Amino acid sequence: MPDEDRPAIEADGSLGERGHAIDSLKKRLEAGEQVDRIIAIGCTFMMYEMAETTRGFGVKTTVSLNPIMIDGTGMCGGCRVKVGEETKFTCVDGPEFDGHTVDWDLLGSRQRRPGRHIDLDLEGVLIKFRKTDEF
Repeated sequence: MPDEDRPAIEADGSLGERGHAIDSLKKRLEAGEQVDRIIAIGCTFMMYEMAETTRGFGVKTTVSLNPIMIDGTGMCGGCRVKVGEETKFTCVDGPEFDGHTVDWDLLGSRQRRPGRHIDLDLEGVLIKFRKTDEF
């Protein structure tokens, strides 16, 4: 249950503070609040943002890279991630890693899949598709 030390934070504020966890954390850190460790579980973008937010404050940040796991055995290689100077398999070696040592650029590039991309121009109501071979 949420309490003063662990507030509930939701986009609509229905069960606690309104906003996003990253904004609340940044506000607390900038106010000088002592935070010993952050454990981030969610989408990879949110975990990246948490790690980048805490980096400058020296707060230990653990990320749980469950979202990139596929088969859970390490055989497919789909959850391969570079942590520090080592290549790790999230499903075998993790899924928790130091968020400040994950190569987020490489992870992000591996999550972009080749295929069709959609461009939306909401004002002109233009939708166009393009095929790409980039990885």
